[in-house]
Amino acid sequence: MTRIFAALFLIFFLTLESLQVQAQINVEYYMNKGIGEYNRNDYTLAIQTFNALIRARPELPYPHIYRGLSKFNLGDFRGADFDFTRAITLDPYNPDAYHFRGAVKSNMFDYYSALEDFKKSIERSPNNPFVYRSRGITLMKLQDYAGAVISLDTAILINPAEEDFYYIRAIAKSRLEDYVGAIEDCNRAIKLNFFNKDAFIERGKFKNEIDDYEGAMKDFDQAIKIDEKNPLVYYYRAFTRIKSGDTTAALNDYNKVIHLDPRNDITYYNRAMIWSQRKEFLKALDDLDNVLRINPENIYTWYNRGDTKIQLKDYNGAIEDFTEAINLFPDFAAAYMRRSYAKQESGNDPGAREDYELAIGIINAVNSGQDFGLINRRYTADSTYLKKMIEFGADFNSDNVTGGRIQNKQILVQLLPNFSIQYFATDSVIAWQRETGYHYPALDKFIYNNHGFSR
Repeated sequence: MTRIFAALFLIFFLTLESLQVQAQINVEYYMNKGIGEYNRNDYTLAIQTFNALIRARPELPYPHIYRGLSKFNLGDFRGADFDFTRAITLDPYNPDAYHFRGAVKSNMFDYYSALEDFKKSIERSPNNPFVYRSRGITLMKLQDYAGAVISLDTAILINPAEEDFYYIRAIAKSRLEDYVGAIEDCNRAIKLNFFNKDAFIERGKFKNEIDDYEGAMKDFDQAIKIDEKNPLVYYYRAFTRIKSGDTTAALNDYNKVIHLDPRNDITYYNRAMIWSQRKEFLKALDDLDNVLRINPENIYTWYNRGDTKIQLKDYNGAIEDFTEAINLFPDFAAAYMRRSYAKQESGNDPGAREDYELAIGIINAVNSGQDFGLINRRYTADSTYLKKMIEFGADFNSDNVTGGRIQNKQILVQLLPNFSIQYFATDSVIAWQRETGYHYPALDKFIYNNHGFSR
């Protein structure tokens, strides 16, 4: 009894001490510490700091807001949404909570809810230019580029010294094919910050659109001087060099992209297309193999690898690749047509005729419009499936953990060898078992408490 009382007293004392610590926590210290960690992009450590503060003072909205921002930067959008919603519950008039929750919802593709949150934030704080910026980005996702330009006009009117506003408005203008206006906005962004590599990259892209390849090349060169380890710049410079007719230099840039980002599937694909143009089909085949290792559901790659195998007279291999493309997209007329050719070259005339007729049937259906609606609905009903078949997965962010974004770290996951767990009794346990006759009290208690058993 004395031991039980002592244990209970110890628990009560520790609980009381914990409550006192929580009550006496220095809110200002923890807020400043967490904000400092957030500003240094140490998001995981910031979350831990705000966790401690929230446990002690759960009624404060801003620890939830900053923890939500930290989660947002780590890509934990659901966790961030929870924190911002909690902050709104604690303080329904807080404009920041609505603004950041809107940004999260926009990243979760809930665009109309995001716009509603931005509206509430503006109602509470109409002079915050960053809310108009966020609204502009969301409107661009909805392809309302004119609306995005208007929203960014307001942001610039409030704060004309923010380079990011001009950069984003430039992108919106480019979607409206106003490349001259887009270049002017990039000029303004660069004037405010000459080391804004993103503005140089975008301006180079816009100059490509107006066939100013020399100007585009200068912009990409400058972006590389600012950040020589950014694979995206080399990728776009390669595109400019291709349009200029310099495929050798383009290959060098693609090599640099792959060196910096070894899982960049679209770069392997584009390099394969150059190899094919240069009749170096074995090199093209090797690159297409790499694409399929990274992205095995891309129909373009299966189709082009089949075509490359035809050039190498590997007709059976080509048939397999075209078949895979058809399995992914059964109405792929070009794949039937090329498989027909491969079957003919391999001596399978009936199979070649069947594929040819299937291809012609699909082409006629599309041209006549009779069955086009059915074919169109079949693949637009699930646009995610169609997008997955035709898109590449490169994000030009391989192993880039700058800005504290640990989610971009490429981790090699390998299974450990099989193992088994075994129990070996210690000498003291063996001695105890001998003394008690291997008697196990817990088993006796179990038998006694179950009516279906008797002692």
